[in-house]
Amino acid sequence: MARASNKMSGGMARYNVIDHGHYLKPVSQNPYIGTVHDGMSTGYGQGFASKAMPFLYRFRHNLLPQGMATGFFSRNPSGKHVHWLEVSTIEKMRVRAVSEDAFPPMFVTMIVIAFTTYHLFRIAAYHPDITMYNLGVFTSKPWIQQMRFTKKHPLDKPVFKFVQRVPSEYFQMEDPITIMYKNQWTANDPWLEFVKSKGLEDQLYVKGFQTKGWGTGGAGNILPRDDVPYDDKMAHHTHYMK
Repeated sequence: MARASNKMSGGMARYNVIDHGHYLKPVSQNPYIGTVHDGMSTGYGQGFASKAMPFLYRFRHNLLPQGMATGFFSRNPSGKHVHWLEVSTIEKMRVRAVSEDAFPPMFVTMIVIAFTTYHLFRIAAYHPDITMYNLGVFTSKPWIQQMRFTKKHPLDKPVFKFVQRVPSEYFQMEDPITIMYKNQWTANDPWLEFVKSKGLEDQLYVKGFQTKGWGTGGAGNILPRDDVPYDDKMAHHTHYMK
């Protein structure tokens, strides 16, 4: 079966109208690339001469796939199309996509897209919470994310407040949670209430770089106490307990 490029070029192979004296990769439907006409000859394919072309420009044209010497949005000097206003950008992309040079990457891209689409549909089909309806409907509603968490929170209810922690050992920086403990800005903090109940509140105000070392009894390290019952579910300093 004849190739698509052979059909689109009218059954004529790619060629250059003249011999440039050096290799210039032929372009389908544009045998006049890299040439200039004298403006007087009227014969078919007559009156053309090689146009001066920088070496790097010719090297890039010979190296890149057909029609990609310039971008899609350039005015296409001596490229695939005769004039940049004669064809749309989508048509430029389509011609490049069906060219022989673009067949290998396009083929691999189609395989990757098909493989990824299959697995996305498979995950969506077998997932207990994801449905095709939710993927199709709620992704098209931009106001859902903006309107979330707009309900007024009651003042007498616990508030979760995220604090960005900073290691005090780095450049002697003070941990922001220590500042919040000092200024009494925290509320409904279970860890703070637990430390207060054990009488170790003063150790929360000591900076990390003032300690004698982690787990060695230095100031600022709240170590496990004998009067605290051991619980397997507790996550505080479990590796220090025996």
